[in-house]
Amino acid sequence: MSKVSRKIVTHLNEKWDSDKVCPMCGAANWAISPKILELREFDNGNITIGGHSFIYPVIPVSCKNCGNVILISATISGMLSNNNDVK
Repeated sequence: MSKVSRKIVTHLNEKWDSDKVCPMCGAANWAISPKILELREFDNGNITIGGHSFIYPVIPVSCKNCGNVILISATISGMLSNNNDVK
């Protein structure tokens, strides 16, 4: 298990107070991404790097039964430091 995966499991166990079942199918079998990914601001199909573009770092948590994906904020969950390094 990656460093990101271990830390997000700890975060989810602290914050996710329900039965941890998928809201779509009811299964409780999740896969946690070992990497932090980026959601980028939509710019009419263009790829904008730098400037005023907005990037939102997320950790995908996917239901292994139906494929539903929950996105956890890497910033709010504490996975990133103030200079955007993985803690």
